[in-house]
Amino acid sequence: MSVLIQRILNKPFNGLTLFLLYTCPFLLHRWYKILYPQVKPKTATVISDSDDYIQRHTSRFLKTYQTNPDSQLNANMNQEFYSKDTYTAIIKSADNTIEPEWKHRILFENTPRGNVIMYYDPYKLAFAYYCDTSSMPYKILNAIAMKYVLSFHCRHLFVDNEVTPTDQCSPLIDILMVDTPDKSKKKSSTSGIDMKNAPFVKFKKADTHLPADKEDDKKTQMNYHRNKFVCVGKIVNYSFIQNVTHTNHSANGFKSTLLDNLAAETTLQSQVMSYKDFKNNR
Repeated sequence: MSVLIQRILNKPFNGLTLFLLYTCPFLLHRWYKILYPQVKPKTATVISDSDDYIQRHTSRFLKTYQTNPDSQLNANMNQEFYSKDTYTAIIKSADNTIEPEWKHRILFENTPRGNVIMYYDPYKLAFAYYCDTSSMPYKILNAIAMKYVLSFHCRHLFVDNEVTPTDQCSPLIDILMVDTPDKSKKKSSTSGIDMKNAPFVKFKKADTHLPADKEDDKKTQMNYHRNKFVCVGKIVNYSFIQNVTHTNHSANGFKSTLLDNLAAETTLQSQVMSYKDFKNNR
């Protein structure tokens, strides 16, 4: 190679020699890049612990809509939730069994923002939770609610229809959480006066025609329903020991002459008159 370069240099420079001397380094560099391509290092996307926690639970939650049947993931749902009249009548009664039942279904969760104890409150139609953090983000609470409804087989309690698939929203939104106006009731006139023919100034109607792009945006906008979360205190205020109401139980059908004799003796003692009463009756 050096001999060839020396011969070229000893000869007088012409156009071809100058062209080869000029393009040779570029050609060598090009061949080097083809033979030894450089692999660019991949830039790793760093996400926070909170984002990772939310993504994991959201992915697991949405996957259940494809793999698990709806009846399996709502096996613990009370039928009273699916009738507004029945739900209202039961939830108003002081001795309803729905509230104690759901308060015993407790989830203790460790999150990147601290520990959380969560249960469902049927009266408020909300997820009640205990935590020591002053402000818990909605997305983390939503992720905990996802785990809660999957753990206790009550997926219909999750009513955030921005997260759930459009065609598989919770039916409780329309049944319990959206007030439907009664169309049978007509608006009564004020003080019995027919306001329709009253002599008031009639203003021109505003032009409701919107440009095409704004009208499309209006159609695409949706009023999403959110889950409701109620903080009921710090974890130190939560009592893991539930109060048990004691009731008087019978002997479960057990009979014995000994028990009969004891009952008869008790009755006899209550009927025996004291000496003072005997003297008073004389």
